[in-house]
Amino acid sequence: MRLSKRYSPIGVEIGTRSIQALQLARARGKWRLHAGVSVPLPVPNYPVDPQIARHLSDVLYRHGFCGQDIVLAAPVNQLESDVLELPPRSSGAPVEQIARIEMARSAKLEDEPFELECWDLPTPARGAAGASVMAVALRHTHAQALLDPFDAAGLNVVAIDARCCALARAGMGYERPDAMLAILDIDWDFGQIALIAQGTVVYQRKITESQLSMVCRSIADEFQLSDDELEYVLTHVGAGADNAEPELANLAQSRRIQQMIARYIDTMMNEAETAFQYAVHRYAQTPVRTLLLAGAGAAIAGASQMIASRTGVETSLLSPAGVVECPQDLPRRHTDASMTVALGLAMNGVAQP
Repeated sequence: MRLSKRYSPIGVEIGTRSIQALQLARARGKWRLHAGVSVPLPVPNYPVDPQIARHLSDVLYRHGFCGQDIVLAAPVNQLESDVLELPPRSSGAPVEQIARIEMARSAKLEDEPFELECWDLPTPARGAAGASVMAVALRHTHAQALLDPFDAAGLNVVAIDARCCALARAGMGYERPDAMLAILDIDWDFGQIALIAQGTVVYQRKITESQLSMVCRSIADEFQLSDDELEYVLTHVGAGADNAEPELANLAQSRRIQQMIARYIDTMMNEAETAFQYAVHRYAQTPVRTLLLAGAGAAIAGASQMIASRTGVETSLLSPAGVVECPQDLPRRHTDASMTVALGLAMNGVAQP
């Protein structure tokens, strides 16, 4: 049975260490955070099976989620994406069909079925004779492996969404008509940067050369830190926190940790700057003026200041609290940027006031 329009579907993001879930509820004409939860995976990178899906279903029930409709994020390493240059729609050419053929060729999908979604991109500064289309594709085998465990657990998957689209949806309130919005998603095992113009994802790039998990593992090993101690170090020392206690900031260990994290951020931004160069080249009329940070790494102390200094772009955190009304009885989830993708998934198909 489907819910009334009072509740959104449940956005479910499957990470390499945990599963995040979030749901919205409509109150007084506005969407507010209804429930949010994070369920750890028994083993990092452990594939979701029916047992884990059933456990998640029980957790959702216990934490007050309503209904069984869920929206999943397609795993970034399984989603193929490309910008295709196609004939203009005014020519009468079957653009979607041509996009499917071109995507199959470029991603080597000719021999297996796949789902394709594509959307037109804004006209670039220099103009173009044809149509520029962003296309994303997911193999049926990957989609089915994602669907089956949740189906067995009695959950109804209403959509599999691209992570970049979920982030764009969550950040839509930060868009400006004269500028482009950038969202840097710092997850445990990868980073991703997305550019949004006129409500449309115009570029996405997966960042693989620098992984948060690797620098965290190095810090934990060098200083013999537990998981809780590592989390404290990331959020209170990080790349250099403006409000850090003097006795903590002046420790030799703190300076070493700051150097390690700063080097990680610097390496990540070397790759991310490719996106900025693309924006300048293709959409010079709408430069990037705002950069939002999402994902587990967004909580690193001093990260936003370091990135802002590096890019010269206003940088801030993208969390549920900056997007929807959040009740005070959910203090951690509404400020946690690791819940941002789940928020964007919950907004899939939901009319905004």
